[in-house]
Amino acid sequence: GLLPEKILLLLKALPKTYRKLLFPLADTANWCFQQLDLYQGDFYQALQHCLQRKIGQPVDISSWQNVALPLHLQINFCLVDAKGHTIAQTRDLSQLQQQYQPQAKLAFITSAQQPQKSWDFQAIPEQVCFQQQGFESTAYPALSEQMGEVGVAMFESFEQAKQQHRLGLRRLLYQHCQPRIKYLQKQALSWQYYQYIRKEEIILLSIEILLPENCETIRDKTTFMPLQAKIDKELVLANQQVLNLVKKIYQAYQAVQTLLSKSYPKLWTETVEDMRQQLKQLIYSGFLLATPWFYLQRLPVYLHAMQIRWQRLESRGVAYDQQQLQQAKICFVKKGDQDYRWMLEELRISLFAQPLKTAYPISIKRLEKKWQSLG
Repeated sequence: GLLPEKILLLLKALPKTYRKLLFPLADTANWCFQQLDLYQGDFYQALQHCLQRKIGQPVDISSWQNVALPLHLQINFCLVDAKGHTIAQTRDLSQLQQQYQPQAKLAFITSAQQPQKSWDFQAIPEQVCFQQQGFESTAYPALSEQMGEVGVAMFESFEQAKQQHRLGLRRLLYQHCQPRIKYLQKQALSWQYYQYIRKEEIILLSIEILLPENCETIRDKTTFMPLQAKIDKELVLANQQVLNLVKKIYQAYQAVQTLLSKSYPKLWTETVEDMRQQLKQLIYSGFLLATPWFYLQRLPVYLHAMQIRWQRLESRGVAYDQQQLQQAKICFVKKGDQDYRWMLEELRISLFAQPLKTAYPISIKRLEKKWQSLG
């Protein structure tokens, strides 16, 4: 397809300091294509996170703003009627919206209100339907975070709106709880040790774990204000819980880094490279908010498992490790959903660090079955 070509073009536009770490660029582009969760969220941010996982450090993508994509690599937008017939298509979305907005009435994923820093908008309906001049549209309004501010936007699917509403709600609560947050940031740990974590992420995660599962039902000021009061009351304890977890993660991460910086026999090369790639996929810029809370709490275990794996290399040699690695390689190279991705970490525990307990029963067969269920 065209996406690997587009990724390669963006890689070539990165500063030389990053390109050197990503050579060969063509191979990196193909790897990123396999890793990306297509059609979920912003493509450029997803690619940035992918690159950060690969090289283990933040990546500045500001140079991409100046990249002029060839016409064949630009998105082609289509407008269809209620029967699925194509009415118009173009690579210029603004032109399509300007020409057909009177008929369609809505432009999906377009800001519906100006960004807000408090709940100063009316109740948000779960969906909005329009039918004019033969055009039928359904949009799903939700809170949406843009550059640290919150507005209301229209989304083309309920699931997308639900996901974005949670993020927007989290950011709005962050803005509402500023007095409490300023106090917490003064009490924060010594942040020079956390190269992959920003203070803001600690607070946002503290709010995230306090949000109810059904927070998409919070759509007006009447339901928002009680939640805001609850978050403000419980934020200190939640923040301490997150800080304690971050300390455990950091200590385990440092221990693994120390092991991987040691000299080792040439026969260990494949195993050590596998461990380095695993570490990059666990700890990277933005991992704190990108990792589901359940698995974030498992990160110290995954990192401890890496330490046990190294200790077994030193005491037993590399033969058993390589045997296990070869059996599991078919699972490691496949790209699945988020559940599959974290099942791989549990599999690593069962293969290389059996003294530790997995979160649930896991095996290569279970992973293959999960893969087949993904179609």
